[in-house]
Amino acid sequence: MDILNKQFVVGATQAYANASVLDVRLSHSVIEAGKHPPLTGGQSVQELYGITGLPNDPAINGGLTTQTIGGFSQYGRQATNPQYQNPTNTDLASATLLRPADTV
Repeated sequence: MDILNKQFVVGATQAYANASVLDVRLSHSVIEAGKHPPLTGGQSVQELYGITGLPNDPAINGGLTTQTIGGFSQYGRQATNPQYQNPTNTDLASATLLRPADTV
């Protein structure tokens, strides 16, 4: 399982002489997380066993896919792999300028 998590946050508040306030917040987050079954990147099921009709992508190739036969436990690699979670967020949380009420 490979996990990379990077986060960056910056904020600033500026008060001005005329009683105005400027507040700014910015955040950036990058997560790269995934798990890979054993043998990932190996030979495809078609190359290994002659079973056709399955994907041939090196990112998911390798080992025997999960097989189910009634009355027996499943065999083959874990069906829930690979899993990828790679969100990237950039968020301007707030940019607020507060000014005093105008008077006449």
